[in-house]
Amino acid sequence: MDQGSVVEYYKKLKDIISTNDGTRSFIIRTEDCHDQNAPFNQSQETRLRITHNDHMISQITEGFINFNIKLTLQLSEVITDIHSGDEKQLGKIFVGFKSSNQLLDQLQIYSNNISSGYQQNECCREGFCYSTIKPYSEKKTRKYTHSLYENVSDYSQSVCGTYVDLNTLMDGQKHDVEFEMNLPFEDMLAFQAFDLYPNRIVGDIEIRFYVKPVGLVYCQVDPRKIKEVKEFMEDESIAATFTETPVFLHQFTQIGNESKIAALKIDSGNVTSTTKAVTLSCHGLTVTSCKSNMFGFGVKESTLQAIASMFSEPVSIPSQQLDYNAFPLAPTRAGVQSTINAPLNNTTSISVMFPKHSNDYTCFDNPIYHNVQLTINGQNYPDEPISTLGARFLQYQLVASELDGGIQCTKEYEDSLTMIKNNETTGKRFKNTLSDASSFMINIQTERSRGGYLYDGLDSNGQNIPIQIRGQPIYSDAQDTYFNYDESGQNHPPPPQLFICRDTYFTVDTSNGLVYHPTGSPPGSQA
Repeated sequence: MDQGSVVEYYKKLKDIISTNDGTRSFIIRTEDCHDQNAPFNQSQETRLRITHNDHMISQITEGFINFNIKLTLQLSEVITDIHSGDEKQLGKIFVGFKSSNQLLDQLQIYSNNISSGYQQNECCREGFCYSTIKPYSEKKTRKYTHSLYENVSDYSQSVCGTYVDLNTLMDGQKHDVEFEMNLPFEDMLAFQAFDLYPNRIVGDIEIRFYVKPVGLVYCQVDPRKIKEVKEFMEDESIAATFTETPVFLHQFTQIGNESKIAALKIDSGNVTSTTKAVTLSCHGLTVTSCKSNMFGFGVKESTLQAIASMFSEPVSIPSQQLDYNAFPLAPTRAGVQSTINAPLNNTTSISVMFPKHSNDYTCFDNPIYHNVQLTINGQNYPDEPISTLGARFLQYQLVASELDGGIQCTKEYEDSLTMIKNNETTGKRFKNTLSDASSFMINIQTERSRGGYLYDGLDSNGQNIPIQIRGQPIYSDAQDTYFNYDESGQNHPPPPQLFICRDTYFTVDTSNGLVYHPTGSPPGSQA
């Protein structure tokens, strides 16, 4: 409506309705997995179509996989002696995934029953990197797909997981829980640039995959928030007065790692709590249902012929893939300095994670380091060493993740980059965190941003080149929350991890279907 020229406004209004070359045949098709039908577990591979031959054109960006998941959970400690009287079930543990793409373990892509050449064996790690830097607007309301900590802490149902009663787990025995989740096709990194796919012309796409529970996370929900929600929803007062503030870990913990929970004792309406160090373990993940939901439509014969003519020669579809490496040397009291040799192919960014446990897949904390720098084949990134806290570091990370400007990052990602863990005056480490800060990674940008698909990243022409990480702790010895991560002084972290994200591409044509190109640049992409 904000037109300087009324005539121009009416010209645009005249073209606002697009010419339709469809056949009024939009339909949704649903299919179950096959080869290995549901139920199946993490040791069994299955296959699933993501396009349907009833569609001439598949809308990949609209499609999704719907899973029903069953977990076998066990708490490491019996807490029946300290958790009692909780008839209103105020003690609850959330368990699920930060994002649904972290369910996958291995993924292969097939076209016309022939391998496209694409294979990713680190889907969980790739899913973490891809989802962590998704804008807040994409994750806030995606129920069944993402679990923002701010939603979990509010006892919201907009999560990818479920809430389990402490009453169920407190006996220390194995218990089954179930939940439903959705995985959008476009949340698999390989398909990020797929949109309208002409499967009637070039053939259907199918994926083969394994699932794995290693990406699961858990945390306790504040029992006071549960009381508040229950009273509001059920319009019934709960006789429970908290005489103290329950102390528990206010962030996600990787499944199989230790956390702190508040076990409740409710006696005559008075609620007291005991903080207990426990570990929640998963002894099995079973997919009880797996369905592909495919959207598509038909087009007129003249349009179909025009598409066939276009795809008689290969058409390039940009993609990306993440390569996982671990540095050879673990950190010491003095910090970290380690080098790995790896080839770079159209590398758009390099990310460094600092795990505290060998089984960390989707939970990483800020190491609280300064003098941090990555050196790639003799070139420093950034040119001056930086601290992993502060305004400059935050802005570097937002720009590298394309989350600057008007695009808002999630609170947990921002907190992971900025939350202090020590008293800035005395250096004394804090015992607790205010909110989740377990999505930390250092992103080193190696390609200009917001340039579309440029294929302008670092490339070593297939040669191994040295990549070195170095940095020192801001706070030393017992106050070092990375090297001495559990305050005992006895447990120290494994080596940092290196994630290399590279531009790749598919070609698709009527003769060969879909073919993956893990290296090189698409024809015509270089001036």
